[in-house]
Amino acid sequence: MNSAILNMDLASGYYWDHFQYVLRYVEKHYSEILSEDEFAFLQSYHDLSLPAQCLYLRLSSRRSNWFRTNKLQYQEIPDVEMACRALATVGFLQFLNPVSECSASTLLAIFTRKECGELASAFSKDIRIPTAFSKAEAVEFLSSHFSQEELFEVLLDRFGHVVQPLETDRFEFIQFLFFGSTSRDMTDFVVRDLGHRQFMEVAEEDFIPFFSTRLEAIQKWKISRWRLALRNLPPDESLDELAMDWEAEIWPMADELNDKSLGAFERSLFELARRYERHAQIDSALKLYERSLMPESLERRVRLLQKLGRKTEAVDWARVGLEISLNPKELHFFEDFVAKQDAKMAIKKVTKTLKAAEKVSIPQEYQGNVEVGVIHYFQKQGFEAHFTENHLWKNLIGLLAWDLIFDLSKQSFHHPFQYAPTSFHSEEFSVESLAEFSKLLDMLDDTDSCLAHLKKVSEMQQGIMNPYVDWFSFDLSVLAALLKHVSSESLKQVCLHFWKNASTHAKGFPDLFIYRGQEYAFIEVKSPNDHLSAIQHDWHQFFREQKIEIKLLRVVWE
Repeated sequence: MNSAILNMDLASGYYWDHFQYVLRYVEKHYSEILSEDEFAFLQSYHDLSLPAQCLYLRLSSRRSNWFRTNKLQYQEIPDVEMACRALATVGFLQFLNPVSECSASTLLAIFTRKECGELASAFSKDIRIPTAFSKAEAVEFLSSHFSQEELFEVLLDRFGHVVQPLETDRFEFIQFLFFGSTSRDMTDFVVRDLGHRQFMEVAEEDFIPFFSTRLEAIQKWKISRWRLALRNLPPDESLDELAMDWEAEIWPMADELNDKSLGAFERSLFELARRYERHAQIDSALKLYERSLMPESLERRVRLLQKLGRKTEAVDWARVGLEISLNPKELHFFEDFVAKQDAKMAIKKVTKTLKAAEKVSIPQEYQGNVEVGVIHYFQKQGFEAHFTENHLWKNLIGLLAWDLIFDLSKQSFHHPFQYAPTSFHSEEFSVESLAEFSKLLDMLDDTDSCLAHLKKVSEMQQGIMNPYVDWFSFDLSVLAALLKHVSSESLKQVCLHFWKNASTHAKGFPDLFIYRGQEYAFIEVKSPNDHLSAIQHDWHQFFREQKIEIKLLRVVWE
């Protein structure tokens, strides 16, 4: 990364410009689905002075709830106190007062350990927080010795105004409409502006809104917010409140879920059930899993039924899993589970394969970096050896299909920070683009022209995010060796298998690619305590079917 870019100063009002971009987008595409309250929020924001708008964006974009006005210093906001008063007038901000509804621990989190000590002394010189106390203990000391009203009154007198932005849910909802997700926010603009990430440029007028109706947006918004609350819940805290919220707010949506929220809904169920498991609340977890046929939930259901001694039910549901699962990992679990219960197989297929693997002796100095040790092992035998794993194949596919992936006549983008079009990972895209992708693979029949094409695309698009291309690992010489050693027909079959099953087969490729003269092989390396995953086993089988040299090596330490 260019150090000049990393050290580049952003203009003081850069974030205001970016939010104007978001507002233009939302007001253009979502005016018909916004509520009256949301329109009122936008109008109130537009009516604010520029400094007040900037301050609201500054505060609402930060994680803290409360801020000390004497600590707020921004070049583009000449008078913070005046901006605060302007925001308070329209209900976008509140000033702390002695009777504010705020826990003392939340508020005191913005003060240092030393300032907590000063606050105690402000009550009386005889009151001292023991020097050995941590910040948390100091906050507890203050909370136990003084009423909240007393604390806030003395705190304001000593440290000045403290403020909290309001209407932040609406601010976040506006961003959610723009991004289509709660996992993205305004910091994406900064990451791009600083040069950390480059995206395909799409004109503002070419963006298509992610949501078509308010129902679509509200469903996903509610589910996403609930999942965020669960993730922020400390591991040892009670699930009761969030579980009640899920039953009251999320589960009632089950009968009217749309495509955009179905996945998030299923994941919310799974995450809550898994948290129940970790709390040893097995019955509660099982009741949730019983509401879902998502393979992950079905697998956990089978495991719990077996754990509870309900083996007949477990086998019956494992058979259901065999009927509905597409992912090799899930299929292998259900196959192995049924086979074990039928006493037809003592150990898993993947485990059998690993036990039968060829062994290679490597010095113990490579513990923790076993692939490097195997690379050196083959280099001593005169091989070129490279750690390629998934990125060799994905780089090939990503560069070959670059124009297909980013074809705006067939694909859609809904914001400027997508590393792939909206529908890229859908089954429909894979099916609809298969014929065109197959034609692109004809380039593999002519190694020289194919390499020339790969070089041209890599130079034109260098650094731009692509769902398959890893620029850090990109090496044209290794791609050239791949095209030289593996037949074009075999390469085509691997690429097609990947394209048809991208959601399940984007991982699992062998670790190493080695070659010497006309000889080559792909190597899967397993340390003594490592295991072979189902997707790796599946790719190995496919390589063998395509007459591609593949070896599974188990390392033993010298």
